[in-house]
Amino acid sequence: MKSKFPIYWVDDEPDVIAPKRKRVESYIRSLGFEPNIITVNEISITAVEDIKSLAPYFVITDYNLRPDGQDGGGDELISNLRNADCYHEVIFYTQSGFSSEMKTKLFDTGNMDIGVSFIKKAGSENFIKKIIGQKVSEYADLSTQRGWIVADAILLEARLNSILTELAKALHPSFGGSMMRIVEKNIDFGFRSDIVGGLLKDTIKHLRTTSESEDVINELASCKTVFNKFKDEIIELRNTIAHQRASSTSLVKLKILQKKSPYSDDDKFISFDDNFLSKVRRNFNKHASNMAKIELVIEKLTVQ
Repeated sequence: MKSKFPIYWVDDEPDVIAPKRKRVESYIRSLGFEPNIITVNEISITAVEDIKSLAPYFVITDYNLRPDGQDGGGDELISNLRNADCYHEVIFYTQSGFSSEMKTKLFDTGNMDIGVSFIKKAGSENFIKKIIGQKVSEYADLSTQRGWIVADAILLEARLNSILTELAKALHPSFGGSMMRIVEKNIDFGFRSDIVGGLLKDTIKHLRTTSESEDVINELASCKTVFNKFKDEIIELRNTIAHQRASSTSLVKLKILQKKSPYSDDDKFISFDDNFLSKVRRNFNKHASNMAKIELVIEKLTVQ
């Protein structure tokens, strides 16, 4: 999901940076993103491939990473990245900071470039938060946000189709194939959501007449409570933003296509601002997580 915020962090003292990592994760969540911070305590032989796979917004690395206690190590990671044509921004820190002489020496090796920020470890948390805020601002225009909202809605729609089929099977084994044929037809996203809501209700009602575990039934009921907001928080938002004219400014008004929106205090417009985007990201993460829970609960069902 585009609402995740990946970071790759290398430090040979994981216990020391653990509290700092938690505060950074908390800050990322306050922006509506789901943090995905991978922390490692050494530079592995697969580090470059791992970073490519993660596709982080930036890399954080300590300078002193050599197991023999000698200076250096972090600079080798940067060198390996650049040699592999990976130009991720890098936050490069050391306990005592970098002197001008030290920076010159590192640049002379050809391993450094303007994408590397040299900072003191003590001030790294605030610097990291500033970079996170900067990255968020870079992608805050309507065209970019519209793209990921529509793309993520498509991903959720695909999961919705899978849930439709599995819920039908839960009600009766022979229903799965019929539901799959329905899913394959060009049915409106909102109508599919209505069908899932109805199937969740019917499944819960059916399970209460069986010997199914009460805990499992309550789990599914809890998921349904969250899913009840899916249409307004995801589908109607997708429909609204997909029909807006692109703008060069991040502060625009989105005309509401429905009678009421959970993203607006009035019935006419949504303010396209940081608060709106933060709420949108939180809702996408919430519903993606809820769909995963629904899928897990369906797997637990023992009675059909």
